[in-house]
Amino acid sequence: MWARSSDGQGGHYLLFAIGIVALIAGALVWHFGTAKYGWPVAQARVMSVEVECQIQLHSLPLLSRRRSDPFVIPCDQVERFAADNPSRSWNLNRIYSGNVEVTRDGRTVGVFMNLGGASNQRVGADFEVIQNPENLTQVTRMDQAMAETYAGGGLAGFGIFVLAIVFFWT
Repeated sequence: MWARSSDGQGGHYLLFAIGIVALIAGALVWHFGTAKYGWPVAQARVMSVEVECQIQLHSLPLLSRRRSDPFVIPCDQVERFAADNPSRSWNLNRIYSGNVEVTRDGRTVGVFMNLGGASNQRVGADFEVIQNPENLTQVTRMDQAMAETYAGGGLAGFGIFVLAIVFFWT
């Protein structure tokens, strides 16, 4: 399946390419996550909450080469959708988003943002976000910036591990 060179080093080239791609992608994700650490913390208040349902065809990744793309529908239409498609199994995720007022240094801006996957946010709830000082409408949940940093570090670490295998493979 994979192209092999005459000296049998085809696997080395493939692993080298995977390692480089993982290292670069991880470094970029890590950079964008840590770039937000310099942003100041701001207070946010939920003004409205919208819940939508993300549906994706259930498939076992090892048995299926293709994955369906998820799509979003209003949650009140999920039962009808399932009734219209009874022969298939679907994965359902709720997406919580809403209008939020962000206040820092006496300045308030309104933004529409993701409130988190398993959100327990309700109208009037207060929480902290980080806010870009140069673009006040660019805000991020604090846990999201941390997740980007860890994911990027993990992916870069995987790339380094794969490259170490390539260089020490005898």
